[in-house]
Amino acid sequence: IRIKRISCDVSFFTFLHELGHVMCGANNYRRNSLHSVNDEYNAWNWALNECRKNKIKITDNMVTWANRCYGYYVRGYNGKKTIEHKWIEIV
Repeated sequence: IRIKRISCDVSFFTFLHELGHVMCGANNYRRNSLHSVNDEYNAWNWALNECRKNKIKITDNMVTWANRCYGYYVRGYNGKKTIEHKWIEIV
């Protein structure tokens, strides 16, 4: 896992997201594939669930960043086929 030094809530959340790829068993490194879109969604949701389980405050900045990053993969994939953007949200 490569990540910049953790200096704020967003960089911490990004670290959890990258760890989520490992924990969710992601092994598809091809961008703009449906697998990569699903891997991204699963990794962000894993990060959210870890925050909830460990009572770590989830900030608006964290959710905005996750949706922005995830949206990048959805937009890339939608050049091939259209899929619905699943928003990452706090429930």
